[in-house]
Amino acid sequence: MKKPTVGSYWVHKKTLRVCKVIAVGLWEETLEECVVYVSLDKDQKCWIRPLEIFMDGRLYERPYN
Repeated sequence: MKKPTVGSYWVHKKTLRVCKVIAVGLWEETLEECVVYVSLDKDQKCWIRPLEIFMDGRLYERPYN
């Protein structure tokens, strides 16, 4: 499975919200790969999502910054 690169920007297909990947890491208890990203909305919340769910097709990589 393709992994997002740190610093890449992704867009949610339905909401068109943009986020920036800040890390790819492991969930401590299960060692499942996860993506850490920050919303570029006004709230700029930080989120963690399992890699498999992050790459399920709801988001697409924005080809430019």
